[in-house]
Amino acid sequence: MNHDAINAICAGLRSKGIAYQSSIITNGYLFSDTLLEQAVVSWKLTKAQITLDGTESNYNTIKNYIHPDVNPFLTVLKNIGKLVDQIIKIENKK
Repeated sequence: MNHDAINAICAGLRSKGIAYQSSIITNGYLFSDTLLEQAVVSWKLTKAQITLDGTESNYNTIKNYIHPDVNPFLTVLKNIGKLVDQIIKIENKK
């Protein structure tokens, strides 16, 4: 996720007085509390499509190379909950 590019685009729109909302397609793994606040306030995120690569077992096998000491699947589920708490619509396309 290229935060700098998204921030620059949103700042450019705001500086020109252009109203906007955003949506994102992501694996949902990187949504820290700080990033979520930025997405809601600055990016005006209203919808997120979360990609899941199978069941918990399959997903963790595929994604465990990133942080082998955590459960990536549960991290994504936790982050989906954070997004929902912010009234961001969640989609999962197959």
